[in-house]
Amino acid sequence: MSLRKVTGVLEKLFGILVFLTLLVSPTQWALQIQKGMFVTLSDLLLCITAGVGVLKFLAGRMGGDADEGTPRRASLLNLLPPWPFLIFCGWCVIAMCGAFSPTGKQMLAIKETIQYVEYFVIGACVFQSYLNNSRVKWGILALSLGVAVNVVLAIRQYVNLEIDDTLVRGSYETAAAFGGILCLVLPLAASAFVFAKNWYSRVCGLFLFICGIFVMLDGACYWAVTGILFIYAAISVVTRVPAFARHDEYRPLDLPAELEDRKAGRNSFLFFVVVACCIVACQAAILPNLTRENERAHFTSLALFDEEYGEVNKRYAEWQAAYKMGYEHPWIGVGLGQYQTYIGQFYDSIPRQTGPSVPDSQNLYLVLFATAGFPGFFLFLSCLLLPFTPCRGRETGSDLQFSSITRRVLSYGCAGSVAAFAFASIWHPLLMRGIGLPLVFILMLAYRLQPREGITNESE
Repeated sequence: MSLRKVTGVLEKLFGILVFLTLLVSPTQWALQIQKGMFVTLSDLLLCITAGVGVLKFLAGRMGGDADEGTPRRASLLNLLPPWPFLIFCGWCVIAMCGAFSPTGKQMLAIKETIQYVEYFVIGACVFQSYLNNSRVKWGILALSLGVAVNVVLAIRQYVNLEIDDTLVRGSYETAAAFGGILCLVLPLAASAFVFAKNWYSRVCGLFLFICGIFVMLDGACYWAVTGILFIYAAISVVTRVPAFARHDEYRPLDLPAELEDRKAGRNSFLFFVVVACCIVACQAAILPNLTRENERAHFTSLALFDEEYGEVNKRYAEWQAAYKMGYEHPWIGVGLGQYQTYIGQFYDSIPRQTGPSVPDSQNLYLVLFATAGFPGFFLFLSCLLLPFTPCRGRETGSDLQFSSITRRVLSYGCAGSVAAFAFASIWHPLLMRGIGLPLVFILMLAYRLQPREGITNESE
């Protein structure tokens, strides 16, 4: 078999493996290797996929049919993830050294570092190589199907009134983690509903969004996703009204175009009003009357004071202790994975337990600040923001060339997903199993959509 055929086979196998990896990534079902260390099916598939990707790259270069005319070094550099991903993982390796102390737990630090490298280096390289015009829809479909299965499981748990609200979580270990994956996918569904033109995409997006929102019992995730839908509806008004969006292109003498723009403006404003009214009606009349009183569950998950005990909830006292931990170890923190080991030493007074313990109640940014220092905290923020920063150059374009409508759906969807994740992470440490890999996929999709110097979009 010639190298050209081998490359073709490896290319197809690589695409199938990435699809399967994304399909099984929205779950926390895992095999426990030892205490505190787990391996999921997506971890195993990602490693296999990365190996196939390396073979595909080598076969393509040896066969001379991959990126012909491109220098080998440039071709290799094109597969690397964005620079903040690499620097963040490098700093995690440095911060890991903080765990090598007499009281540190080194295996937890090593596990945490490996997990970040898996997401932000291996996963980013795989998705960088995978994403092209024809594969984007398959990647989003795989991720959406995986989340849809979780939503179906959560619906079954929701209607079973014999189980507690905290157990409405799909295949995830906590309701917060389940809400975290919904924060990544529901904004994509909402973007398809608001901005797509074909009715199939809009109906599917709306159906997934409604089903997900009604089984989401975590307040932070619920408000993050609901807020993104409201912002999308507002954007649809701004981008369709000529006085706001296309003032420089507006031609008063072109009466048919003027009438068409006015009609689009009225329709988009009416759409915004309908969406706003639906959100208000849902919050005021529907959620409080559901079997699990979703509105009460949202309030309880975010409440500052415990009404039964009259004390501040343990979550907010822990935030202060986490900030104190990071303040006293500003450079490399106390070491990755050492948060639970040392947090008890930084309470001014141990708070009284105010009801059942709520898992995953930490602030992700304070956890990173306390365990990786200021540099780790800011580098992670860079990982979230850089994919949405276009390169300014003489000739700029995107790696992915779509129609303006598709580009708008994907761009707003990715931005909304990361914004919802970032907001919900104030109340939950969402950079975890079952969420980290989908997050990196969305970040890499956003990165490939942004204009980059030296590329021209011929389709635009």
